[in-house]
Amino acid sequence: MEDRRFGCPTLASVKTWVIWIALLLVAPLLFGCSGRPSDGDCSARVRYQGTLYRSHNELNQAAPLARPLGGGDIVGCRDLGADAVDRVQVRAVRGVDPGIAVAIGDKKWRGVYVAVGVHKAAWPEVLRHR
Repeated sequence: MEDRRFGCPTLASVKTWVIWIALLLVAPLLFGCSGRPSDGDCSARVRYQGTLYRSHNELNQAAPLARPLGGGDIVGCRDLGADAVDRVQVRAVRGVDPGIAVAIGDKKWRGVYVAVGVHKAAWPEVLRHR
């Protein structure tokens, strides 16, 4: 019959356990990251005069603001029919047609938002992140 002793763990078994615990702790973080910039798919969106605008990490947030355009709604991650979660004053971005992008100047929703469906290649130079 084989004599097994239970006592102090070996260095190899401790290393194995440490690796498994580390993998379990890090795995949720790895699966949640794509390694590319967010395109704002599930961030707040601006609804203004029948157009839905979204944020994008590669938009130049320092683009100069122009004239106020009027009131708009902040909506969640859904389509044009989504319920408004807040009202905001929508502004134009200097040198950019409001059909392409608008800006919000208040603290809570500050930023530049691009119309859904406008691809990055069509962004005017002032919208491109520098």
